[in-house]
Amino acid sequence: MLHPVNPRPQMPGQAGARLAAPRRAGPLLAAGLFSALGLSALACTLSDDFEPNSVDDQPSAVTEVTGSVMASAGAAGCTDPRGCCATSEDCGMGQVCLGGVCQAPDDCSSLDDVSVCQIELCPGPNCPTNVEDSCSDGVQSGDEAGVDCGGSCPVACGSSPSFASCSDGVRNQDETDVDCGGSCAADCGAGKSCAQDSDCTPELLCSPVSHVCTEISCADGRQDGDEILIDCGGGTCPGCPVGTACVNDSDCNSGICALATCRASPLCEDQTRNGDETDVDCGGSDATCDRCGDGKACRQDADCARGDCAQGICISCQDGLRNGSETAVDCGGPDPSCRRCGTNAACALNRDCQSGICDGGVCVTFSCSDNRQNGNETGVDCGGNGAGCARCADGVGCQLGSDCASGACSGGVCISCRDGVRNGTETDVDCGGSCGDCAPGRSCGADADCASGACVGGRCCGGSQGDCTRCAERLSPTIDCDAPQAGQDSTGVINCRNFLQCLASNPAICPTRNAPGCSGDNQATDACPHNDYGGNAGTGLTRANQVLQNAGCQL
Repeated sequence: MLHPVNPRPQMPGQAGARLAAPRRAGPLLAAGLFSALGLSALACTLSDDFEPNSVDDQPSAVTEVTGSVMASAGAAGCTDPRGCCATSEDCGMGQVCLGGVCQAPDDCSSLDDVSVCQIELCPGPNCPTNVEDSCSDGVQSGDEAGVDCGGSCPVACGSSPSFASCSDGVRNQDETDVDCGGSCAADCGAGKSCAQDSDCTPELLCSPVSHVCTEISCADGRQDGDEILIDCGGGTCPGCPVGTACVNDSDCNSGICALATCRASPLCEDQTRNGDETDVDCGGSDATCDRCGDGKACRQDADCARGDCAQGICISCQDGLRNGSETAVDCGGPDPSCRRCGTNAACALNRDCQSGICDGGVCVTFSCSDNRQNGNETGVDCGGNGAGCARCADGVGCQLGSDCASGACSGGVCISCRDGVRNGTETDVDCGGSCGDCAPGRSCGADADCASGACVGGRCCGGSQGDCTRCAERLSPTIDCDAPQAGQDSTGVINCRNFLQCLASNPAICPTRNAPGCSGDNQATDACPHNDYGGNAGTGLTRANQVLQNAGCQL
């Protein structure tokens, strides 16, 4: 007899449950059987290149099935509460007649009416399948080349998993844990399974023993994090043994990292020239190393105990040798720690000699009355710090003001405020700067250069005409245009200020306020016609006259 099988899960629109195909039933036998059963539809047809399994005891199977169908047709006197029927037309909408009883069309638990069931006749590779179900069931089925990939599935094997497969709550594809690791964008957290470090979140590593994402530690048996070797170095873990490559002292258990290697003792105590030492255990940039003594190798003065490195050798002015920049044995030269050379000692410059005189490459004595400029004199027998030398006169060479009789040295020449020449810091001939106050009209750079204490437009103010009229407001000690008496309007203030400014702008025409052509009635020719400023009787000019008089200017 035919054996019903459990129906596969139904997809939307599937007509009914499917039954297993009969074994060893040839094409003709199967066709005759289903013709006898009156089947109106088949789930699929046999392919040309696949023979389904045959059915044991073919005559018996046909007889049993046929008898069952016939028995169902005579289901008279039915009392089933679901409703009795002779055909499916007797049943309600969506039901079929099975064994004389109205039932749902997917109920194939009996073979009383197999015409309403789909019978799967195609177990071969060319049979149609439900691709949507089989490509997400987590097993390799149908024509898939791998689990849920290849064949009819939309995902090719070996490609990155789809978004859905990395968020489906199932460990599939190449995930190392549920929806993380492998080709998924999401990294696995602590405690999740992994195959390599890249499967875990950045702060975690994949343990080579447990294959679980774990935190970096100094006892995980691997070199990770900033470690120099396995579980040592890097500043966080214990230091590494002597001989290990290192970057900082904290990388070493000895606490000494030198020449990128952990060492047992400092470089400056190993009796070897190493690091940037300039000689054995001395010199170089390491402040803990001794400075090198005379005769030891050096690169710069700082390498030497006496602070003098000459031609790669530490020297001093007490070594009994003429070396370095010395002009004679332990004397002369630019090194201030070397003494100055005595008479008849070799020299290159005057400064090499105690006498301050280097004549013909030999230090000689001098005097302030030998009619020669020698020693440290700045002029012939004057200047310098030689005992008894006079101070130099104006116009004679000098280095400091103390070299000059005037006490003023400017541009390498002694000057004074009585030499009839504008020199030094003077702003005018023999006045201004360090030479005292200049008279009205003389050149100035600041108020302090002028006797009046007022420098306007580069010329000293003062007198009663010209430079007084020009500087009236500066020279008026108690009255100005900005302080009108009570009741005077602002127009008077403006007219006063503008009138005084006009006088200052025309010093040649207006040496005094009432000079011809300055402030008369002729508005066409006068420089500052009074009617332009409110007239002579106006408050503006009245106040201007008061300012001029208070400054001592002639009206």
